[in-house]
Amino acid sequence: MRSQKKPGVIINISSVAGIYPMSYEPVYSGTKGGVVMFTRSLAPLKRYGIRVNVLCPEFVQTNMGEQVNRVLVDALGGFLKVEDVVNGAFELIEDESKAGACLWISKRKGMVYWPTSAKENKYLVYSPKTKKELVKNRFPSIQPPEYFHKMIPNYFQGLHNFLCGS
Repeated sequence: MRSQKKPGVIINISSVAGIYPMSYEPVYSGTKGGVVMFTRSLAPLKRYGIRVNVLCPEFVQTNMGEQVNRVLVDALGGFLKVEDVVNGAFELIEDESKAGACLWISKRKGMVYWPTSAKENKYLVYSPKTKKELVKNRFPSIQPPEYFHKMIPNYFQGLHNFLCGS
């Protein structure tokens, strides 16, 4: 899209496990969380006409969903239908203001954007400043301690001696 300078929308599929950790499935939860954060990190692509968003449904009635303990599924209100996920995708495609958005689809709450804008503003690393200020302050001048300069050459000299057998 970017090389062809054509606008478009990319919809990633994650899970509610990417928003709230599932202690009984940590690998699944961690990978889905990675998809959520990866997607949210791509929000700046909107300036090139590319919007990347993510769907985070709860349990969907599929072959995989039916493998989950029914007690857990029922505690969350039951299975979502595949159509609910499709409707969520259309929501993200049609709303051109959404970039880096995470749409949580729940049987209990319907479609909810996560985090809410109030929570997101609370945890932003950078305050909403002008782009010039952000770039200027993004990488402040950090001076390494003086011993760092001495330590690195000594480390490499020691490594060299070790590898060469001297």
